[in-house]
Amino acid sequence: MRRVGDRFANEALLSITAGAPLPGWVDEALPQLPKLLNRARRRESNLDRAIVDFAEALILKPLIGQMFTATVTGQRRNGDAIIQIADPAVSTVISAEAEPGTKIRVRLVDANPTKRSIRFEIQD
Repeated sequence: MRRVGDRFANEALLSITAGAPLPGWVDEALPQLPKLLNRARRRESNLDRAIVDFAEALILKPLIGQMFTATVTGQRRNGDAIIQIADPAVSTVISAEAEPGTKIRVRLVDANPTKRSIRFEIQD
């Protein structure tokens, strides 16, 4: 997916160095290239996220029920907290309001590799 733009650039450079006109398919695609590249970038990003989500769920599955110390790294607009667990290294969102930098205790309640999902609950 990352090489979509390279395909067009390489063909254009080959044509320029050969003193030949651009191939028709390159010339016709140039106006749509920004949309095509954005779509490829989104697909690549979605794939990367799916792989990380799968790996996190797979690693955490045997740890369901365990407690972890997490650091709040951010806050979503809806009030949910973004947390980071150091070991194993996992970043996720939890339904809790907490200031960034705050340390909280969380319990892993679900880890489903098939759904590529994990769920923690804050513990008091």
